Amino acid sequence: MDYCIVYISTATERMHVDELDEIHRRAAQYNAKKHITGMLIYSGQYFIQAIEGNRTRVEALYQRINQDHRHHKCMILLAQNIRKRAFQKWHMGVLDLQGHKELDINLLETLTQTAGSSSEYSGHTALILLKAFRSMLPDPTIKHNHAA
Repeated sequence: MDYCIVYISTATERMHVDELDEIHRRAAQYNAKKHITGMLIYSGQYFIQAIEGNRTRVEALYQRINQDHRHHKCMILLAQNIRKRAFQKWHMGVLDLQGHKELDINLLETLTQTAGSSSEYSGHTALILLKAFRSMLPDPTIKHNHAA
């Protein structure tokens, strides 16, 4: 049985798209080696991430992530065994909501407010949010041709 951690954190400063691309590249490489999947959403102020895989590996990865200087106030919203991975296509899907003004970023802020109670509700809400945004990720099984 696999394991999933969903956490939210606050960015220490606003990140440039190149920094997010580098996080995506490195995380995808690392996670592929460890058979970890997941998704990261960045709103400009908050990160919310789901990490799935072997429990020991997921917990070790979360400890590494928790030490990263680019964010603070890490709070686990959900940590549980799962029967099926929600993000099995992505070693690390990354969605930058800064470029999607039409999306309601207040959802992330609501999660941080409800997370203060450490309620199970906020964890499940976060996972539902990540799954809803999953459709905005490019399918990694499809080769994308970029015009030069």
